[in-house]
Amino acid sequence: MTIHEQHMKFVDAVNDATSDLASRYATGQLKGFRDGLRAAGISPDLIACDLTQFERGHENRPMCAGVFLDQKP
Repeated sequence: MTIHEQHMKFVDAVNDATSDLASRYATGQLKGFRDGLRAAGISPDLIACDLTQFERGHENRPMCAGVFLDQKP
């Protein structure tokens, strides 16, 4: 699995959360993953997350780094 594929699993977990608690937990995991990458000297490709969402057909949804801004658990 590539770094981007793993990154998208964390992004998807945030977007798929079904409760406020699950959303906060998934957001914390995503932040931890990104922080870990940065600590290892790797810059997460946040634009690639948006592009993946566009490829999935979500080009009209507001998002930041692949995370939907209009998502409500």
